[in-house]
Amino acid sequence: MLTFLELTMMLLGIVHFGLPLFYYVYIRTKLNRPWNLNIDRDYRPRISLIVPTFNEGDFIEAKLSDIVKQDYPEDRIEIIVVDSASSDGTIDLAEAWNARHLNYNIKLLTEPDRRGKARALNLALRHAEGEIVVVTDADAFLRQHSLKEAAALFSDSTVGAVTGIILAERRKNRDNENAEIYESIYRFHHNIIRIAESKIHSTPIFNGQLMFFRKDYLLQLGGFSLDVGADDSYTATLVALAGYRAIAVPEAVVYEPMPRSMRSYMSMKARRALHLVQTFRKILNRLPRAPSRFKPVLAVEAFLHLINPWLLLASGSIFLLSFIVDGPTFLKLVVAVMIVGMMLVKRAREFLFTWVANQLILAYSILRSFRSHELCWKKIEK
Repeated sequence: MLTFLELTMMLLGIVHFGLPLFYYVYIRTKLNRPWNLNIDRDYRPRISLIVPTFNEGDFIEAKLSDIVKQDYPEDRIEIIVVDSASSDGTIDLAEAWNARHLNYNIKLLTEPDRRGKARALNLALRHAEGEIVVVTDADAFLRQHSLKEAAALFSDSTVGAVTGIILAERRKNRDNENAEIYESIYRFHHNIIRIAESKIHSTPIFNGQLMFFRKDYLLQLGGFSLDVGADDSYTATLVALAGYRAIAVPEAVVYEPMPRSMRSYMSMKARRALHLVQTFRKILNRLPRAPSRFKPVLAVEAFLHLINPWLLLASGSIFLLSFIVDGPTFLKLVVAVMIVGMMLVKRAREFLFTWVANQLILAYSILRSFRSHELCWKKIEK
């Protein structure tokens, strides 16, 4: 017969692993359903493409060249570079690039000091003249058709925001090969979930490396929030809560270079986790008023990001306590053998590490969220 500790451990473990697995299996069944949108694929709205920068001297010229390679009419693109007091000559490089490409409409804005990405975006928003505002990071590079494919979706009036999917750029950096593997595993499943949630109604998780918003909706929201670090997911969730669709589409692809070290990679993951935690904590009280099709998605994602990590920690702690109190039993030996077996299989070991690492990072970020908004963050070398 199971002891109380074993029964508790088993129940917590079943919920922790079972709910995400059930949700993933369920959500995958939605991948092939239609978008239920009336899309004019030839629709080319005027877009204001904002590139916020801070010490992006290594990337800014390549980024601007990447933008103009997009198969989007150049007279329909306005590029706004907003620099937050870079010390490496980023704005000078942008000006030099602009001098060589006078046929493009480029605005170069500067801030006297660094006050956070949201403030930089709001500064750019005041100068934006396009119908659609696009935000993309200086170190994010786009597949050629990304702008065209995403912008066309706004021909349907129910679409308020669009994001792309991220593919981790493999640069054969042997010093950080494990991080590239872990991020590829994470991104594969992450992208499936984001697209499938979008097919239902909306996804609450956006990728700041490439996101599109109707400018009118942003202005109605008062721009990007200044009291939460997640300018991407929080803004997209507000759009969805207002009844519009905030969707991730596979046609808009962005490639992101990996951080140069495992330590930098983990710092990046912790920062992004903190911003997601901030988003879900801040919108919990609005959950009852969410659109009916979006409500279950938002509820599950909030649970997975705010509650589920603690179930793993609790189950693991009880497992160790049970060994001390009751000694080894059949159930605990079975669990131990399963874990050892997974560690011996390369693919299973990589998936297990990716899962556990993300849960621990989320738990750490939940604790941090009570004392830190982190509106400005340390630059991560890529």
